[in-house]
Amino acid sequence: MKTIFKLALPALLWTAVAVAQANPDAVQLSMYPVQGNIHMLAGAGGNITVQVGKEGVLLVDSGLAPLALKVMAEIRKLTNTPVFFIVNTHVHPDHVGGNEAFDKASASGDVSSNGRVEGDQPLRIIGHENVLNRMTKPTGKETQAPQFGLPVDEYFTPFKDLRFNGEAIILYHEAKAHTDGDTIVQFRGSDVISTGDIFTPAAIPSSISNAAAASRVKSTPSITSWISRFRGTHRKAAPT
Repeated sequence: MKTIFKLALPALLWTAVAVAQANPDAVQLSMYPVQGNIHMLAGAGGNITVQVGKEGVLLVDSGLAPLALKVMAEIRKLTNTPVFFIVNTHVHPDHVGGNEAFDKASASGDVSSNGRVEGDQPLRIIGHENVLNRMTKPTGKETQAPQFGLPVDEYFTPFKDLRFNGEAIILYHEAKAHTDGDTIVQFRGSDVISTGDIFTPAAIPSSISNAAAASRVKSTPSITSWISRFRGTHRKAAPT
């Protein structure tokens, strides 16, 4: 069973990418309230955690690249406050694909798309250093064109913390997990954990090889990002 799960996941991922690229207008996105400051946006590849408050918006992952404008539009239905942070849980394209569009909109001050209604604070994209290393892997050319959407606010320590919208947010690096750059995001005030592709109900405990990661997942009432299933969609959040 464990082997089948590992072989099937890449096929599901690339199916989701192909569908989004072929006809992004046909993809339906849905926003669900979780609890506290947290919502979950489903249908953009990997589930996107959306933290909303007076200070602005923080996203955990950004979905597939072809769906970035639709993601922005769904966020605008919740709030007109700026998107100030994106946290990437890992390097796969259904989790980092929208980075570039958000970054370019931030750099251009494009209020219509990402809602940066005031201030000049740049968008901060956060990820473990292994995510940045993989996204900037040399191509063999002498020079590489400047890249938008990189998690240049990287961390290399076991955890990183910040405070936004009135709650502490802790990022934990899980080295022996889905990839070598996985991050679990814990929203302390809302009591929600966003796990990226580390957690799946169908594969516990095989999808979590790090005991500390498993403990954090199981001790928090709400999980907002579940693993791929049929046609690359991700399961809807539910209290546990």
